[in-house]
Amino acid sequence: MADVLQEVAGRPADDKQTLIFPAWDYRFEYLEVRLDQLTKNHEAYPCTRIAADAALLAFSRLDACEPTVQEVRDCLAEALTERLVDHRWTSRVREGLMKERSRTADDQRRWEEGLAETLKPQARILFNTIYREERVPKRSPARLNQPDRLTLEKLLAPLPGGAK
Repeated sequence: MADVLQEVAGRPADDKQTLIFPAWDYRFEYLEVRLDQLTKNHEAYPCTRIAADAALLAFSRLDACEPTVQEVRDCLAEALTERLVDHRWTSRVREGLMKERSRTADDQRRWEEGLAETLKPQARILFNTIYREERVPKRSPARLNQPDRLTLEKLLAPLPGGAK
């Protein structure tokens, strides 16, 4: 879907079309058709529809006429993470959270926006693993923080907070 989004977002709007309908951007409709085709081809995977909706959201958020590949990927990673968190968690517990925290609908919306903003950097890092390896890891993406290498000196060092 990132490739389809890059293909569509990277195209400039057709000058002839904008003369006829100045406010109409055919790229959005073209993207919808391509995403519908992908969704039909991968109907066995329930997350495909969520990913397609995230791609449409990412396209609407891209401001640049010709965004870079990394901008498209980052925008798709952010939108997909936001959709998945909403689909799998937030939408299921929204009313309970509002009651428990005594929030209004506007307060809850602002809190969810803050949550999405907090998750954006991590989403970009995690999705870069998928783009780099060109596959979805079977169990989990690469670690965000690599563990320290174990050396003989570290192994033989006394444990911190030892008995006195």
